[in-house]
Amino acid sequence: MHEFKKGTVEGLSEVLDAIYIENMVAHHLSYSVVLELVSAVRNTILRGMQGAMSREERANLAQQLNASTLEDLFQLILSSKEQYAERKAAQSEEKDRKLKDRIEEYMDLHYQDSDASIHDLSSSIGMSETAIYQFFRDHMACTFADMLEHKRIQEACKLLVRKEYQIKEIAAMAGYSSDTSFRRAFKRVMGVSPGEYSQ
Repeated sequence: MHEFKKGTVEGLSEVLDAIYIENMVAHHLSYSVVLELVSAVRNTILRGMQGAMSREERANLAQQLNASTLEDLFQLILSSKEQYAERKAAQSEEKDRKLKDRIEEYMDLHYQDSDASIHDLSSSIGMSETAIYQFFRDHMACTFADMLEHKRIQEACKLLVRKEYQIKEIAAMAGYSSDTSFRRAFKRVMGVSPGEYSQ
């Protein structure tokens, strides 16, 4: 069951092969016992998917797994596993995209807050800090601090080009508690000082 839900098609294939060898090759089961085994395997898959699939999806899976031989059932199980894996991957991608959107929205709303933090983000979107760290590591190609710094510098660049504010004002508007920390961050990200950038 675990292989169907979380494993790979190859891993599931190995499990099914082992079941087949144990029951069909080693024991030469009678036709009536094979039918009982087919039913037992099918029902185990369906029961195990109760929390992972909607009622309608389970009903479709039950129809897909309608077979009278172990070989046919195993082929149907592997085919269903591929479909299930594709659907889960699509759901995971959609979930990740929505979380990225929420993180970017947080950055847009809070980059000016000098106390913006991963703790604050965690509270804002209702996820643990550990889960957010993990998400950044796996999906964002940067850390929270890097993303925040780049957002702040990006917004500071827009203000610098307008030439309406002093660097100290821009530092505060971009979320920095001092113009010294702003200048250091700006140079680190842009490779030039704020004054050089604005010329």
